[in-house]
Amino acid sequence: MRPKRIGGVNPAIQLIMAVFLLVVGILMITAPESFIRWLFLIVSVGMAAFGFMSLISAVFGKNGTRLGSLISGILYIVISIVILTQKDFFQAAVSRIFSLLALVQAVTNLISGFLLYNDKVSGYIRKFFWGIVAFGFSVLLFFDPLGHIRAVELISGIYLIVFAVSMALECIDSFLETDYANKKVKPKISLALPIVFAAFIPSRALKYINDKLESGQMEKAKFSKPEDSYGKLEIFIHLKQGLIEGFGHCDFCFDGTVYSYGCYDQHSQKMGGFISGGTASLTKREPYIEHCMSYEEKMLVGFSLELGRDDYMNLKREIDRMLKQTEVWESDLQIAEKEGRPAEEQKKCNDPASELYRASGASFVKFIDGQYKTYFALGSNCVMFTYDIMKNAGLDSLAFSGAITPGTYMAHLQDLYEMKNTIVTDMHVYSYGKTKN
Repeated sequence: MRPKRIGGVNPAIQLIMAVFLLVVGILMITAPESFIRWLFLIVSVGMAAFGFMSLISAVFGKNGTRLGSLISGILYIVISIVILTQKDFFQAAVSRIFSLLALVQAVTNLISGFLLYNDKVSGYIRKFFWGIVAFGFSVLLFFDPLGHIRAVELISGIYLIVFAVSMALECIDSFLETDYANKKVKPKISLALPIVFAAFIPSRALKYINDKLESGQMEKAKFSKPEDSYGKLEIFIHLKQGLIEGFGHCDFCFDGTVYSYGCYDQHSQKMGGFISGGTASLTKREPYIEHCMSYEEKMLVGFSLELGRDDYMNLKREIDRMLKQTEVWESDLQIAEKEGRPAEEQKKCNDPASELYRASGASFVKFIDGQYKTYFALGSNCVMFTYDIMKNAGLDSLAFSGAITPGTYMAHLQDLYEMKNTIVTDMHVYSYGKTKN
């Protein structure tokens, strides 16, 4: 029996959620005023109910908890009244949140467009266009939030409908056990979660796994020692606590070699590492996983993919094509060794690339052409590198719509794994210490 999706839900419950979201989406398009009015009323009544229950606890509860219950009760009731009487304020707040999200998207597109233009790579016109559109939408929403609330309702409604249909189709496929491993059966279009929610999937997954491990509820079948190997292709999602690390990292292993794209060149980093010269490491699988777990203190979720001969050859050709856009690059430690510097000086080389080389003998390449010539944390990043290689190799089932982040990619791979009859055949968690009895 397969292990269940990490932190996932039962397909039947997911189908009910899909129907609920579909109804909400339709109402937001067809009857937005009535829907918003009822939504505010329900939320207000719910908050008031929580408030009165807290007040009852303050009267009849234990002495040590009465003050906290009293404060909570009053706070809930005040919030309930504010929600019911200040509908315009909250609607304006929602519009301004959309405005900020649009602004982030605008800045991301404009920076990506500039980097593509600077690297003489096609696609910058499209990035500039959508960046300007997103910026204009952001300005309109911010300075006239109520005047453009209808646009927010329409966009939200359409998204919820498409997302609900996507969820429902995945649930039906799970019940029917559709054979997506068969090349003649095309996978349904998969829509990713909004980036606001998807960005936190890695950190939530890490907490879920750690909680299950500490309580002894995690099945041992989910874990694999680093020396074990599963198939020709494995996609890794890296999990770690922290503000930046919490967003995750993505790379893949093919034929025993892990290809990991990132900002290894610390001397070309700008904006705190958000922009850098595009570099990639090539490392043997076992020492790479060992280094990630021991030195970087990460937990890795690995998705094993079963490849046919055509898929295998296509992926091999795509990797070779990508590597033709690179030249050999060396870490500070490699340069120090080549120059014969003293051992004490070599020990001072503690940048990520040098540490990876010291632990695993990794080799590095630097992109001198193409869209990955410049690393950009919100554009040409680790997950886009993996995603593009898989997509260009013809692994269509790994493609999906929406924002591509380690979180959305992890969610999509888990969806494919849950469907059972797909290219994703196994899911394993690699972690030190936590897996031991």
